[in-house]
Amino acid sequence: MEERFENFVSSITNINRYISRIKSDEMEELGLKGNHTMCIYYLDKHPEGLTSTKLAVICEEDKASVSRTLNYLEETGFVVWNGDQKYRANYYLTVKGRRTASKMNAIIKRVLDKVGDFFTEKQRDEFYGALQEIEKQLKELSE
Repeated sequence: MEERFENFVSSITNINRYISRIKSDEMEELGLKGNHTMCIYYLDKHPEGLTSTKLAVICEEDKASVSRTLNYLEETGFVVWNGDQKYRANYYLTVKGRRTASKMNAIIKRVLDKVGDFFTEKQRDEFYGALQEIEKQLKELSE
């Protein structure tokens, strides 16, 4: 059991560390930080716009962190918002933001292709199914 625990925790921790490093390195080349990745990614997936509250839920981040990210992205021309109050407004990617999202999506595809090349489609589906089940079980245990 100890070996299984050590392997599981070590693998999950290292995977998270590598993902964070890749986000940080790749986003730096786009003039952004790693923690901006998911906001831009989800705003690109939702061209109808998202409120900061919805974005926080989807990104699984606290509202304050998402708010800081959106403020930065607005100041640097990646997003705009509409409405009379910022916290209820929908945020949208600008042309600059959409160009950046397109570059990000190419990077994401390259990374996913690299880490998943050795899987068959069936193995990939089984792997992600197992990973989601592990996440679900750990979430239940943590609550």
